Amino acid sequence: MSYKQQIGALQDGYRDLANNMGQFGVFKERPYKFCSDEFEGNLDCKVWDKGANQQEIVNNTIDLYRNYYAFNAYQRGRVGWNLNNYLDRLVNRYFVRYSQAFEFYYFYANYFQNTVLSDDLLSAAMLALNALGDVLQTPEPGPHCATDRNPNVLTVSNGVGDGACHNDAPQPNITLPDAKPYYIDFSDDYYYRITRAGSLYEKLAALISLTNTSSSFFRVDESAVQDLYSIGYYRVFKDQMLNLLSGVIRDDPSTYGGYTKNGAYTPTPVVDPTTYGKVTFTPPPYMLPTTPRVDTPDTKTIEYYALLLGMSQLDSTWDSTLDFSNYINVTLKGSSDDVTYPAGTTVVEFTHPTSHLTYRAAQIDATHPGIGVTLLQEMNALTGVAGTPGSLLPKYGTISGQPLPDWYTAKANLEAAQAAGNQDDYANALSIFNYVDSLLSLRSDVMGDLRTFRHAFTN
Repeated sequence: MSYKQQIGALQDGYRDLANNMGQFGVFKERPYKFCSDEFEGNLDCKVWDKGANQQEIVNNTIDLYRNYYAFNAYQRGRVGWNLNNYLDRLVNRYFVRYSQAFEFYYFYANYFQNTVLSDDLLSAAMLALNALGDVLQTPEPGPHCATDRNPNVLTVSNGVGDGACHNDAPQPNITLPDAKPYYIDFSDDYYYRITRAGSLYEKLAALISLTNTSSSFFRVDESAVQDLYSIGYYRVFKDQMLNLLSGVIRDDPSTYGGYTKNGAYTPTPVVDPTTYGKVTFTPPPYMLPTTPRVDTPDTKTIEYYALLLGMSQLDSTWDSTLDFSNYINVTLKGSSDDVTYPAGTTVVEFTHPTSHLTYRAAQIDATHPGIGVTLLQEMNALTGVAGTPGSLLPKYGTISGQPLPDWYTAKANLEAAQAAGNQDDYANALSIFNYVDSLLSLRSDVMGDLRTFRHAFTN
């Protein structure tokens, strides 16, 4: 009987206590394999693992991570508890199992091609990648709803102005362990102590594991042949990894965040086993434009770690398969970092409406536009065209259900209100312009970060 079947049998037994007199849950002894410490790191030898195959081992790790959150992430009076130990536990007790699942798939899949083991390793690798993606999607706890500021993304409402819930909007209440507080918490003592780790630390640990390309195999000296044992998710699930990291770096939960279905929160898979490798398929719920995504906390810390780890781990001058820098290629036109692209290359340009400097990004991959290209396209949409009235997509916010104007239109409206001399109209136009300008400024800041990190690692 598999681990999943045993869980189901136990649950059925508890539900039927009135009839079974508590006589349930006794199964045949499972023939567990003994494994001593010197064999740690082998395919079938992992400390504290549970499961008859790699999928069950990963699923058990996911269960442990979720179910022990309230014990691991809270200080609960323990003198020896601290954030560094918590982060170390995440990486070396839980997330290492995810990395191992992918490493063994990458190393053994071809040798055991078209066998039960190969299928099991692939499924375990997908489970592991999705589990780490789930961590990066973790929302804040509380009722979530659509607002004028985020009509397409469910957020925890502040109840004020454009941050107030729509009256007719569903408000799913997302609680532990699906949702977790983002920041750390402190005691009320004068000499305060940290009493809870925020999900920020879990997201950092997930990014470390996602971008890790080192590997460890039993009786193998990986340091002697690093090119053969540089193994990471990016090598197999490149498009999925780029989509995830693009959403994290650009702070766009509409591309990678979880979603709600019938009021219940569901993480969006980084790689969907039901559609992976298929050319045509019925779009799953998270792909439908009508499905609301759930906001996830994303700060500069997360963005910087994603860029830092992406450039340091997923880019290499001697390994062309590690090419993360090609997807954040934003240059200033006419400057020393500008590039002359060959004919036929799709190049997106953006001219800043205030500085009038022009930035460029090239799409070097037909299957993925790249983070830089996506960012410049978004900034062009936010800016609009001078002298041509335009509006933004609803995902950027609305006013009484109507879309916001683009930057040039908002500026023209502001100048017209100022000339008319009506203080109320001017105050309203100024508020709208400041908000649209903030949307553009945030993305200008990210664009500068892309250039900074790429310059730091490629020069």
